[in-house]
Order: sequence, then structure tokens, then C-alpha cells
Amino acid sequence: MGIVLTTGSYVSIRLAAADFHARGATETSLRLATDEAPWNADYWARLGRILGARGDRKQATRCLAAAAALNPGDARLWMELAVDAESSGDAVAAEHNLQTACVNDATFRPRWELARFWFRQGDSDRFWTWARQAAERAHDDALQEIYRFCWVAAVALGPSDRIVFDRIVPRRPAEEARYLGFLVSEKRFEAAEPVMDDLILRARAAETPVLLNYCDAAIQAGAREAALRAWNALARRKLIPVSPIAPERGISLTDSGFSLALRDRGFGWRLSSDAGVHWSREGPGICMSFSGRQPETLEALAQVLPTLPSRSYRLETDYRTEGIPQNSGLRWRVADSASGNIISPTGSALSASTDWTRTAVTFHAGPECSLTRLSLICARELGAIRIEGSLCLRNTTLLLMRP
Repeated sequence: MGIVLTTGSYVSIRLAAADFHARGATETSLRLATDEAPWNADYWARLGRILGARGDRKQATRCLAAAAALNPGDARLWMELAVDAESSGDAVAAEHNLQTACVNDATFRPRWELARFWFRQGDSDRFWTWARQAAERAHDDALQEIYRFCWVAAVALGPSDRIVFDRIVPRRPAEEARYLGFLVSEKRFEAAEPVMDDLILRARAAETPVLLNYCDAAIQAGAREAALRAWNALARRKLIPVSPIAPERGISLTDSGFSLALRDRGFGWRLSSDAGVHWSREGPGICMSFSGRQPETLEALAQVLPTLPSRSYRLETDYRTEGIPQNSGLRWRVADSASGNIISPTGSALSASTDWTRTAVTFHAGPECSLTRLSLICARELGAIRIEGSLCLRNTTLLLMRP
């Protein structure tokens, strides 16, 4: 019994000494730690990284190999050994180490490192094979890294707007939506169009926000047809609560009754979020109340309209006011959505009226204007104070006039 206790005490002393030396985190202290506990893979790995940092690659590789032998399930060690092997020109060993890392780690990282290895080796087919496996396992942040690198690879290994989509994106709505979101964030609209066209066929409610983001981005970029395709596809599939629009048939206005079932997105109505304006529904229309604390000039309500170039339109709406003076400063404004330039004279101010009153504004879209921003502006009139009171709207129509 005494011998057992003595042996146990000796081992405990060695473990304590190894732990003490390892805390030093220096080359000397870690060498002492590996002498006291040569079975500890972590000590060997830490020593190898220190040696590698000071440029002793040969000794660093020996230490990392010792760590991997003691703990073969640690994929990070095999990936580090792969870097050492590749930097030494041993591609066979580098591939072997990365393959071993993949066997021991089911996550995206070792597969992505293997894909990047094949990219450096110039092997296109193996790069795309492993890039796809990595993408299928990656979380959102890592996917951004993968997609961005794959676009670089697409130029180097085979340029095509579709190659990344075709080679690494699974044909499942969730994965297609993530890739579409990446393309929108990178402003790659030409490449995004076939992804959107494919996704919309199988999209579910979960993918609707991404498709609306695409629609918003396309509108902002002036890509009318792309925005229209996404918007109308969502509407036809009942994924958004609006009807399709068809500017070629004179149907350019969305939600003429102000249901506001979908607002602040795409071709829907956009309402000011300023604290000085309060919104409410009134029957088949909408009311906005001004507190007098709103900015001197405010876009209270707006909608982007897909219009036909060089064509004239007539906007009509019913309105009534309460507590608003004659010089209200409320008027419709029509502008080119891309440039912001006013494309027709701004309509006269809406006069005070406690009864429902029909008002109209006529405008002409310019030859280059395919997206028009219709806005209800509240601007303080010269010599007047900011308005207080409410304005209600209903029964809005937009008529495409004959040439």
C-alpha cells in the first residue's frame, strides 16, 4: 500500500509541476511541462505554436505531430499540420492531414480549409466539391466568408455569374434565401436574378423577408423589372397581401384603399415614422394626425410607382381635414425615384375641408423615368407655424392617360 501511495504521490507531484510550468506560456516553461507530462497533447500543441511563431517550423511540426498522435480527434491540430506540410511543398501530406481533420470534425471549417487547399492547387472540381460540403454545414457568418471567396474563385477557375449558385448552393429554399441575401448585400443584382427566379418557385413564408429585401434593393438600384418580378411573384403566390401590378396595363398603384397590410416594403405605401405624426385607420382609408412637433418639411406618405417612360398619369384621391388651416402646406409631389428630380410641377396645397373632397394631380414621366416616387409632403408655409390637426385619405386611383 505504501508503494502505491508513493507512486501516486510522485505522479501528482509531476502533474502539479507540469501545470505550474505550462502556466508560464513560454518556450522554456512549456518544454519543462512536456518533460513532466509528455502525455499531455495540449502542452505539445502550445509549444509547437510558440516555435512556429518564432520561425522554427521543423521543431514546430514535430511538436504538433506529437500532439496529434496523443489526441487524434483534435481537427485543429491536423489543419495546422496541413499548413506546415503545404508550406514545405508536401501537398500529399497536406491533403492527408486535411482529410484526417474532416474525418474527426463534422463542421464546416476543415472542409472549407480543404476546399481552399484545392483552390491553391488549381484543382477546380475538387475545390467546388469541398466548398459545397463546407457551405452545407456553415452558419450565416461563415457562409458570407465562403460565398465571398467563391466569387474570387469563380473568376480564377471559371468566370460565370451562375457558377457559385450552380456549384455550392443546395436547391432548398432556406439555402437559396441565404445566398440571395448575400448577393443583395454585395449588390450583385445580375447574379441575384436567377437565384430569385428559382427561389420564388418554392419560397415559403420564411423566405418572404429575403425576397422583399431583394425587391427593396432592386428598387433602390433602379432595377425596375427585377423588382417587379419579385413583387408580383410574391403577390401571385399570396406570400404578401397585395395584388400584382402591371404598369403596361396602367396598373401601377399598390393598395389604393390604404389597407396597409404590407407597408414600408417594395411597392407598398411608406409611412413616416416621425414622432410628430400619428397614424390610424378610418373605414376604407387612413388618417394622419400632426402634433405640430413634426419637422418643417416632412415626407408623410410615399409610394414608388413602376411607370412607363414618356407617359402621363392622373392621380386622384378623396381627402378631408380636421383642425388644419387653409395654408396647410400639404401637397402631392412626384419625382424620379432614381435621381430625386421633380418630374412635374408640385401640386397645389390641399385646402382645408371637413367634407370628403376629390383632388387630382397630373404628371408626366420623363423618357428615362421608369420608377416614380409619389409623396405626400407636409411643409411649413412661409409665415405660418407647423400645422396641427388631421388629414384623412381614401379611394386613391392612378390613371394612365392616353398618349
